[in-house]
Amino acid sequence: MDLVVIAIALYFLVLLSIGLYLRKIKSEEGFILANRQINFPLLIATIIATFYGASAVIGGASIAYQIGMGVLWFMVPFYLGNIFLIFVLPKIQKENAFTLPDFLGRFYGSRVVVASSSILAVLCLVPESIIAGGKILELLTPLSLEIGMFLIFCVIVIYTLLGGMRSVVISDLLQFSLMLLALAILVPYLITQPTMRFEFLPAEFWNPINYFDQETLVWFILLFFLPITSAPLYQRIFASVKGVNIKKAILFSVIIWIFIDAVVLLSGFFSAINYGLEDPDQAIFMLGFKLLPPALQAIFFIGLLSAIMSTADSFLHSGASSLTHDVYRRVTKKQEVKLVKMNRILVVILGIMSLYLALHFRQIVPALIFLLTVWISGILIPTLSALLNFRLKESAAFAAIIVGSSTAVLWKFLPAIYPLTEIPQELHFIFEIDPLFIGLSCSLIIAVIVNKLK
Repeated sequence: MDLVVIAIALYFLVLLSIGLYLRKIKSEEGFILANRQINFPLLIATIIATFYGASAVIGGASIAYQIGMGVLWFMVPFYLGNIFLIFVLPKIQKENAFTLPDFLGRFYGSRVVVASSSILAVLCLVPESIIAGGKILELLTPLSLEIGMFLIFCVIVIYTLLGGMRSVVISDLLQFSLMLLALAILVPYLITQPTMRFEFLPAEFWNPINYFDQETLVWFILLFFLPITSAPLYQRIFASVKGVNIKKAILFSVIIWIFIDAVVLLSGFFSAINYGLEDPDQAIFMLGFKLLPPALQAIFFIGLLSAIMSTADSFLHSGASSLTHDVYRRVTKKQEVKLVKMNRILVVILGIMSLYLALHFRQIVPALIFLLTVWISGILIPTLSALLNFRLKESAAFAAIIVGSSTAVLWKFLPAIYPLTEIPQELHFIFEIDPLFIGLSCSLIIAVIVNKLK
């Protein structure tokens, strides 16, 4: 165990060293887009590392542990969403933008830029990554969960604010390699275990339809539309070297994600067969802890931490970049050096907010679902309209963003504000509708109404 702890400490030092080495960035384009110099190999590594973190690897194993093949509703929609994205890529690449809100501003104007950037800050909070990292440190060290989450927060924030996009992308290349190595190490130990007896699983584990319900439909919608509305992905498209084949990079990414998900699925099944866990988020942790020798444990847990950190840094950087470029710059007209300084400050602020949510949720998937619901509810209608050449008025797009995201939040916390005991029993089913459906419906309705107004 001492070897694992030492390896983790060295890994943290390497990440901090990358940030320190790249800290002398004075231009906004250099900090936000790495001077648009991301080549093909780096693009694949950073796309994969950005999307497959705590929620996909650790959260995916947790769901597989609980519902078996029902986890496919958590995986397949994301592949399909990326395939759909390929068909609208020319529209995105044509705009020489900085961020997703900046891209939308080319269609709708400044009010939409500010509104979308504001709710983007919600999507780019990373409580699920902080929770997952804290749970790993709690398992492997004497640290409590709270102290572990605080340490993860500090490391992520420091190297992200120092080096900006260059720090994020270079660390993503390292973390992508470590994540794949960790999962590859696990495979032979999983498939050769005599206790890997699938007949021990309940029959419903093999039927993905068995678990199809409202929550599963929510996963499908959120994860299908995530690539199309992903601010970190748009930022990587805009930061790529001119002429790089982004379509091929996305296809390669999907293929590698399928391999990762296969290992995640096996991990959840193995834990379901062999372990009775109070916390399902421990499903993949237990495999490294129980099956691997100490030297390989070190590689495995660093690989899991790499998956966590690579997602967290990308989202924090994206949220802070948008708030700086799309809001702060418009309001203050500051010089680029001061914009970079503000960007770093906002990385810290978003990190602190993420830590607060992590301490509140303490479970990976619920934290992810809530943040995605707020984001997709507001941003989906204006983004699809822009990509599919159905131009909304600026006022309609602005209203869709504000109404969609705010109604999703209100519906989520309505039971706490207005107790159901004061509502007739026959109407309770209305309040069981997921906030995503309420938010998206309100966003679409208000967009259609405002768009028709003179």
